[in-house]
Amino acid sequence: MTRSSSRRLGSTPGGYRRPFEYAILTEGREFGNVQIEAEVRLDTPATISNRDVIIVFGYQSETEFYYAHLSQDNTIYAHNGIFRVDNADRYRIEHQWDGTVGAPPAVTDEEWHDVKVTHCADTGEIAVYVDGSDTPLMTAVDTTFSSGRVGFGSFDNIGRMRDLVVTGTATGPCTTDPSETVVVGEVDSGVVNVVADDLGCSVDDLVLDEQRWSDHGDFVQHVAEVSAHLRSTGVVTGQERGALMAAAAQSSVGRP
Repeated sequence: MTRSSSRRLGSTPGGYRRPFEYAILTEGREFGNVQIEAEVRLDTPATISNRDVIIVFGYQSETEFYYAHLSQDNTIYAHNGIFRVDNADRYRIEHQWDGTVGAPPAVTDEEWHDVKVTHCADTGEIAVYVDGSDTPLMTAVDTTFSSGRVGFGSFDNIGRMRDLVVTGTATGPCTTDPSETVVVGEVDSGVVNVVADDLGCSVDDLVLDEQRWSDHGDFVQHVAEVSAHLRSTGVVTGQERGALMAAAAQSSVGRP
């Protein structure tokens, strides 16, 4: 997956109380239903109780988005919860907050932790999981934003993210890959990279070779299905479909 970011730093922008230090994944299309998986670490010393990192999703603009706030403090309104920013101060929406205390602290040390955030845009259901637990640490239901981009940052501390994997239902227009030909992983198929659908997605966009695949066979099967559809709609010829399949098979995408 190509990762590009925009970052907003400095004093709080005028208007609403909300996070303002974050990076947004700007390449590709927005997501409707989405699952965000990553390892996160809070680098600010654990002696500081209000330290945090945030996972951003449903991002529409600087004043319209959701975020999951992961902190070791669960006694303050702005900490360790799920929030909505909708052209107003951030608003807490998760079920665990009772007005005094919220869900158990998400992170209490300076080690790496597995985090998963799921957002079902169809129903508004949101869940945050930590360290592989089958039971969500935090849950919410909100239908304000049905799609958007994802990101990572902090309210006002220091943290890190690694091994980011974003899966879900893409929506909205593509940011078309500028390649002249479709390059599958490191293999140039030689197929002209034309626009392939009404959303402006190119053939290269639909191949998804920059997405993280756990299995090479799954990736090759995906290319087979995509190229079959493109052949049936006249976007590529039979010969071009064969070239795409050959490039996928020869590529290292999904291999250990």
